[in-house]
Amino acid sequence: MLRFGATDFKSIKKQSFKESNWSETEIRLRVCRLLKCYDLQPYEGRKFASREEILEIAKSNKEEAIRLKKVCGGILYNPPVEADDGIISSLFN
Repeated sequence: MLRFGATDFKSIKKQSFKESNWSETEIRLRVCRLLKCYDLQPYEGRKFASREEILEIAKSNKEEAIRLKKVCGGILYNPPVEADDGIISSLFN
């Protein structure tokens, strides 16, 4: 993820998991768990400088999830507006 960016799942799979059966979707979900947020749009095209930077972002996202009371599966539930049909969001109200 440091080399390719958080949302370049195709390159991550090709270079890092070519011998694995992981799909791009599985890699995306693992990146979501790593960054502790569902919506990866803010990280599109962004490459990280270090492991520490990733951990700091994850910590910040987790703190925001707790503050907003939007924790789902241990991560910040912040889907893109167009993807949220209101069903999951209703669980937090």
